[in-house]
Amino acid sequence: MDEKKIFASGAQSSGRVARYDLVPRNFLRRVAERFGLGVGKYGERCYRKGLRDREFILDRLNHLQEHMQAYLAPQNVDEALDDNLAAIGWAAAFLCEVEADRIGAQVLMKIRAERGQSMQVQVKRG
Repeated sequence: MDEKKIFASGAQSSGRVARYDLVPRNFLRRVAERFGLGVGKYGERCYRKGLRDREFILDRLNHLQEHMQAYLAPQNVDEALDDNLAAIGWAAAFLCEVEADRIGAQVLMKIRAERGQSMQVQVKRG
């Protein structure tokens, strides 16, 4: 049974609520700016067209790895100046959207299985 929260007014609600107030504003701003870069290049919410596209998802996974490597050990000035952490945050947000899409989640599971990653652990998400 879910925890119940009772307010001073007597109003009640489920006590299980995501804590958006704990997400750092700087992180949100930087990821939002990264989304804005995408709008300028590809249009509003273009990434959503790829939520079920195996090749697009693979491309995003590879791009995520590129930004992780560039963050850890930049090879040139461009890599050092790019906001790689924001790009990683964007990719994480995209993958969360893929997982939330029933068909996209199946595509991602197949990709992960092909890469030999264990699917034994089931993570419960809100």
